[in-house]
Amino acid sequence: MRAGLAVIEAVGRLPAREHLRVRLGIATGIAVVGDLIGEGAAQERGVVGETPNLAARLQALAMPNTLIIGDATRRQIGGLFDLADLGPQALAGFAEPQPAWRVIGESGMLSRFEALRSGATPLVGRDEELELLIRRWEQAKSGEGRVVLISGEPGIGKSRLTAALSEAGSAPASVARAMAWASAAAIASARERSR
Repeated sequence: MRAGLAVIEAVGRLPAREHLRVRLGIATGIAVVGDLIGEGAAQERGVVGETPNLAARLQALAMPNTLIIGDATRRQIGGLFDLADLGPQALAGFAEPQPAWRVIGESGMLSRFEALRSGATPLVGRDEELELLIRRWEQAKSGEGRVVLISGEPGIGKSRLTAALSEAGSAPASVARAMAWASAAAIASARERSR
């Protein structure tokens, strides 16, 4: 989404005799990419499937300087972007109307965790871990240095656990977010160094 919005902005700033405009459509799903077709400057890869067809139809639906996305893409971005619901759209090549949204801009949410998950999600089976985090936070506040590493497979609730620390009133939300960010940054850095 960010790249699409940046393209719209960049094209609008290009020096040209006539005002240039762009229309973008984004769909998420499976596509089959085949051999090169065409010759010379017209050479391109053959791409087939429902996803590229949907992206092309969404692009055709877009007004100048707008970005339109499909349902699967909408589900993946959560609340990271502000959207205008265009409702179900009758598109050529699709038996049923397809939901579509116009991307207005970034929502200002601070993290993917906030955007994709609800704070109302209950924390299940992590009482012991949460109590340990609370004890370590209290020790750090009283001047005793403490480091806690929260690690595990994606999706097991690391970010949710740090959010629960904030919800318990023990650590400010900014500290919990920093803990989640630092954990992700440290893992990414370690992966990069191991290559």
